[in-house]
Amino acid sequence: MCVDHASGATVVVAPCHGARGHQEWILTEDKQLLAPSTKKCLDATGLTNGQYVVAKECDPKAPDGPFVHTYRSYSTKACET
Repeated sequence: MCVDHASGATVVVAPCHGARGHQEWILTEDKQLLAPSTKKCLDATGLTNGQYVVAKECDPKAPDGPFVHTYRSYSTKACET
């Protein structure tokens, strides 16, 4: 499953299609998750339970950031932050 925002600002988990695009995210130097295809970042500012994370203009000073990226290797079961 992949993080996708092809349907607009709302971010969803969807089956991976392998074409990157709206499912490609990079961790910026400001520790924000950026979608290079749209230049939008994940944002959870002001959300409560049951609301969706959105993709919007990047804000390195967002109160709910920065994100911490954890990588898990499924072949070795090792985690790296």
